[in-house]
Amino acid sequence: MIVIRSVLVLALSCCGRLAAQDTLAIVFGSVTDLDPRSLLTGITIACHDIEDSTFVIEPLIREGGFYELHMMEERTYSIVFSATGHVPKRVLIELNGPTREQWERGFGINADISLFKTLSGVDADFGGEPFGICRFDPNTVQFEWDRAYSQAMRERHAAALKAYEAKPGKRK
Repeated sequence: MIVIRSVLVLALSCCGRLAAQDTLAIVFGSVTDLDPRSLLTGITIACHDIEDSTFVIEPLIREGGFYELHMMEERTYSIVFSATGHVPKRVLIELNGPTREQWERGFGINADISLFKTLSGVDADFGGEPFGICRFDPNTVQFEWDRAYSQAMRERHAAALKAYEAKPGKRK
């Protein structure tokens, strides 16, 4: 299995094909607390088609913050990861592009998510904009995270946290 990693505030990566019969892709990973870096429990994962919110995929959430989403149809999915006391994080998976032959064995998409604690006065959710977007790249025949987009979002988060830290009475 080929793994491509991108080191960001949330570790996003895609990996090569998985054996699958009916499943086109499996999105999998873990959800951790950014500080301290530990697996979160009591996480919630909501996944739906962005054009048809009634098309929902139920996650398989394992003990310790590990999860799987089995995607059976070519659609664009919104996945929101959340935990009490933490800022939710949203990603988009654009599950289209491969040929019928490329779909035969299925794909695995790894999304390891780090959530940080909610800070009063900081809009770290940015109106629900996705933190990452994953698309099919026909040149590599892989689903890959848009690194430029994720980097821009990471910079926006860093700027928001810096502004928070600069407020009078806030920790430095």
